Amino acid sequence: MFDWEGDRATVKSWLREGITWRVGDATDPELIGVLGPQDMVVANNFLCHIAPAGAEKCLRNIEQLISVGGYLFVSGVDLEVRTKVAVDLGWEPVTPLMAEIHEGDPSVRADWPLRWWGLEPLNRRKHDWQTRYAAAFQIFSPAEINRMIRAAIRAARKEGAPVVELKIGGDVIVRIPLAPDRPVAPAGASR
Repeated sequence: MFDWEGDRATVKSWLREGITWRVGDATDPELIGVLGPQDMVVANNFLCHIAPAGAEKCLRNIEQLISVGGYLFVSGVDLEVRTKVAVDLGWEPVTPLMAEIHEGDPSVRADWPLRWWGLEPLNRRKHDWQTRYAAAFQIFSPAEINRMIRAAIRAARKEGAPVVELKIGGDVIVRIPLAPDRPVAPAGASR
């Protein structure tokens, strides 16, 4: 990944191509203003050096960087912290190759449970095993999409528009023709 010259490391040229590299503080709530929404964020092997409460806060902040439908790759973090945040925020685990990714680094697997960096073995008997052991998540909360659709419908009705188009990343994902007499329940309300 790096070319070394003395004590100076630079990212290999083939890895730098097409990528804008920036240094920032992942705990800074203003980071979204600097970077803007991203389709993919990689947050690997630094959260393990932060106390659980700080790692949780940092992970929640990182999530704000991800576009709806985007992906977060996160490993090297306490599994309890990652699982709690993923469940709280409705992250969808990306399951293809999940076991292979989890078991992929024998050095961290071999050190469990004796070292703090050791990674527990994948246990499919745990009720939350897919969320717990996933290292990749899609940030696409059905509840958030539902809220966005309802808000868009209310706004369109207010403006008298005959059709609502919900866009994510510039693409129309939902086109809803509006019937003038059909009420829309407030967000969070059930029919």
